[in-house]
Amino acid sequence: MNIFSLINRLNRRYLSGLTVKLSPFGLTPANWSLLDYLVQNGQVTSIQIATYWDIEKPTVSANVKQLIKLGLIETIPGKDKREKQLILTEKGHLLMNEVSPIISKFQDDLLSNFQKEEKEFLQRGLSTLYEAMKE
Repeated sequence: MNIFSLINRLNRRYLSGLTVKLSPFGLTPANWSLLDYLVQNGQVTSIQIATYWDIEKPTVSANVKQLIKLGLIETIPGKDKREKQLILTEKGHLLMNEVSPIISKFQDDLLSNFQKEEKEFLQRGLSTLYEAMKE
């Protein structure tokens, strides 16, 4: 199996496992990724998220609308009247405090057979591949 087929299959299995962990909370992997980004970065714009995740802004906007409807995030005015900042609500913080340890354990379990050096090597290799694909 070539490396790109392996990456594709790995991604599918990872997303499948992530979906199983998130579904009891009514979240999708895309929802969780956006919420986690807000936890890590504080208030941000949809454009910042789209740029970071290499996705189109309408894709982010659909996710944002869903999370606003669930009461997990809200918008606040930005510096520019057209720009809205996204922030977690109290409900969003509480949910992430509950979900994050479950996802961290899931991810740690997936990497449990790797030594620290192997994880670092894998991280560097995937980062190098990602950077090469951006060009």
